[in-house]
Amino acid sequence: MKIIDRYIFKSFFVPFVVVFFMVLFILIMQVVWTYIDEISGKGLGLSIIMEFFMYQIPKIMPMVIPLTILLASIMTFGNLSEHYELAAMKSAGISLQRAMKSLITLIFIISLITFFFSNNIIPYANYKSINLRKNIQLKKPALAIKPGIFNKVGAYTIRVESKSGENGQFLKNVIIHQNSYNTIIAESGELKNDKDSNILQLILYNGQYQEEYFKKKRSIKEKNEMPAVFSTFKKHIINIDVSALNDVDLEKTRYDQRHNMLNIGELNYTIDSLKVKMNSTFKKITKANAIYLGIKKDSLKSTGLDSLIQKGILNKITDTDFKIHLIDNAINKLNNQKTRAKSNSKKIKGNIIWLNLHKLELHKKMALAFACIVLFFIGAPLGALIRKGGMGFPLILAMLIFLVYYFIALFAENMATKGSMNPVLAAWLSPLIMLPFGILLTQKATSDAALFNTDAIIQPILKAFKFLFRQNKRKLT
Repeated sequence: MKIIDRYIFKSFFVPFVVVFFMVLFILIMQVVWTYIDEISGKGLGLSIIMEFFMYQIPKIMPMVIPLTILLASIMTFGNLSEHYELAAMKSAGISLQRAMKSLITLIFIISLITFFFSNNIIPYANYKSINLRKNIQLKKPALAIKPGIFNKVGAYTIRVESKSGENGQFLKNVIIHQNSYNTIIAESGELKNDKDSNILQLILYNGQYQEEYFKKKRSIKEKNEMPAVFSTFKKHIINIDVSALNDVDLEKTRYDQRHNMLNIGELNYTIDSLKVKMNSTFKKITKANAIYLGIKKDSLKSTGLDSLIQKGILNKITDTDFKIHLIDNAINKLNNQKTRAKSNSKKIKGNIIWLNLHKLELHKKMALAFACIVLFFIGAPLGALIRKGGMGFPLILAMLIFLVYYFIALFAENMATKGSMNPVLAAWLSPLIMLPFGILLTQKATSDAALFNTDAIIQPILKAFKFLFRQNKRKLT
């Protein structure tokens, strides 16, 4: 390695390390802020809390590494350009591409490490963090109650509108189902649980209790006339046995086949399996529809609906009641088929979304490594063009560019998840959009062209004003 390569490498390495840990710290604080209410005050050991947050760190690396490369490259070449070191290199016959040579090699190495990290470390971190969080929720029922959805706690299904208090113990607008025939609604509630007790106490305030008489074998008439017990209360206490939850193994595996837990080999295998499953589902639905409608293999070719109407089969039936019966039966079949079609459509759409998530995850691993290279070729020439180092303007510029990159990627992922965009294109869309800008900036920095040619914009405007001024002057004279 030549002296110039060592110097540029050192100029890049120090900002890279500083920016890496700065961005990592900021995003870790964001993660802590997100989960602190769920984790703190729940009686969990410090080791469990540290383990939980440790598994969150690899998940934020797809944001940390590209942003670090972008900002560090802008700062490095901004400093070199600001202190006229790039100009000195160019006067000595060293081009910008030659100055970037050692860093290009380093960025390729970082991209390979990023790919390895996203293919092996991040899926493992997702696997451990999701299972640990689920086990914590099972061990701590108060943590398992999420506002806005029905939560299974012991023998009860509980839904709350919101939670408050230091430990989330105060509940608002509580709905409880013990089974299909017991319902409790309360304006507010409070969770109490002693450390040494296996009973979770739920105290409800200002509510109503409804219990329907349950009978396994009953006629339609009995169902309609089924007696019920209805009462109101100011305070009602429910004791929930959580002894089974106290023995929850925090290391137990409950999820292991989610798309974000798999590496490339496992994703490829899962995608093939999902495709086979979808084809099988299509065949089963088609066969079931054909059987239900009484369609044979060759009947559509020989006796389609048009041919039946043309042959006037209904006109040959003289019995009006029988004809009406046939028409009503056909209408009922079509309505039933319409309902079945909607249900099958939702099922197929769910399978397609699940398949798209796996395809998206597969290509995101490769696109992330490519994005690191693209963002370097944006940051390095941009720093040379703006001729400004330090953490001020380069930081603002890097954040704006990264936000564009990130929001494009987020938008494409959402579109792919809904099935509105090809998942392969969605994974690669953001770096592919940024690539032309990287090429353009590199060309401008190599030729020492201005970042924005203001003269090309200002001069025509000035000429237009001069022309209008002359025209007005002639009219006045």
